[in-house]
Amino acid sequence: MSTFFHLLKFNLIFQKMRIAFLTVLAILMVLLVHYFMDSSQEIGESLMQYSAYILFVIFTGKLNAKNSQMFDIKHLLAFPLSKREIIFTKSVADLVQMSPVIITFMWGFYLRFPEYHFSMVAIIFLLALTAMNINAFSKRIDFFRMQHSKSHFRNMFLYAHKYLELMIVLLFLAISVSLIFGLFGENTLMMEYSLVILLTTAIFVSTMNALRMLKDETLSYFLYKRDIFRMGWKLMLLIGPGLMFHGVYKGKLGDSELAGAPLDIRSHLSVINNIESQRFMLAALTDDEEYLSKFMQENKPVPWETQVKGMYPAHAAVYGDHPELLEYLIKLRPEVVNKPGKQLSSTPLFVAMRECHLRSAEVLIQAGADINHRNKNGDTALSYAINRGCSGGVLRLVEAGADLKLKNKKGITDLALLESSQTGLYEYLRSKEMIPAIDFEDKQTKRINRSLASEKESASKKN
Repeated sequence: MSTFFHLLKFNLIFQKMRIAFLTVLAILMVLLVHYFMDSSQEIGESLMQYSAYILFVIFTGKLNAKNSQMFDIKHLLAFPLSKREIIFTKSVADLVQMSPVIITFMWGFYLRFPEYHFSMVAIIFLLALTAMNINAFSKRIDFFRMQHSKSHFRNMFLYAHKYLELMIVLLFLAISVSLIFGLFGENTLMMEYSLVILLTTAIFVSTMNALRMLKDETLSYFLYKRDIFRMGWKLMLLIGPGLMFHGVYKGKLGDSELAGAPLDIRSHLSVINNIESQRFMLAALTDDEEYLSKFMQENKPVPWETQVKGMYPAHAAVYGDHPELLEYLIKLRPEVVNKPGKQLSSTPLFVAMRECHLRSAEVLIQAGADINHRNKNGDTALSYAINRGCSGGVLRLVEAGADLKLKNKKGITDLALLESSQTGLYEYLRSKEMIPAIDFEDKQTKRINRSLASEKESASKKN
């Protein structure tokens, strides 16, 4: 305990300027964040973010080989303590340097995530910082020895070996934390206890590694027979999970999972080379409300450029009649409301009229959809609504100001198309004076097209 207070005193005396600077910086950061942010959640997020930046800079400095403000290893070994006690005591005592930033970070966490147990979170955070301090101590042990290794070309591999070990540790931690959050995401207490166990294990492993570094000086040099083999299996350990992740991420849904998709789009879904994009498009094109709800809650990345039969995510949301998803997509990217499709440059409003999904159509119109947009064939969304017998869609587009005089590539206007549809809509809209009367040109066009159609029909019967 006396050694701990000695090291604590060292930090307070010899690092007083750094501590004073960090205290002023933390106070200034808190004042500025409270001034510019309104809600407690925004304040908490900002304090955590900026505190994390400062901690990153501090630990980068501690890992820097040229950092001269750390205790010399020989000075530490002169203490009447075991090597294990020296490592742990020094690492814990060093936390005093970061105390202003630690307090600021924890205050931000409390504001942003009040549902978590503050005391447990504080313990987890301090354990994480202690583990990082122990790793910084190991780096300091290596420092003087590795300076000499630069003189020989083969020992340059030692740097690669050290960074390879670091990457493996980070990968292991990332996988472990992901598993903990995946298993206990809804059970806060279990998640916190699991993180405490994980970090305690990390401290133990880091301490053992530092002890090995103190006892065996050859670990700071590159030996062919020993280290080539070690680098090989560590590299495989690093590459293996990467290949597994690639296989899963770039995998595809099975036939049984795609069975719920309509037959005409199933084959198009099967060629998408990203399983997450497949899942999203499948859910959007069908009625998988549970997946879509979870997708929006977790703010997962949207596969904006993934398309199925010319339909992008906004088109797919309309096809599956998911107005909530459509609103979510428009909020993220308002321009998708008029995004042309891959094949005919038809916007999502065309899909809404083709499928007669009026809820989705209303969302698009309210979001500023171009109701007079023409696709590659010159057709409009109103053309689709008339051809598919979507009376509600026709009425809504006419109310929204659709131009019935626009002609497609065959020279037919929507007005002529509506009059020839024989649904009674033309007469109804004329009686309400919502559309103009069909003119001579439209009548001529209609007669010509009818005669052409009858000629084709008679020719096919003769054949």
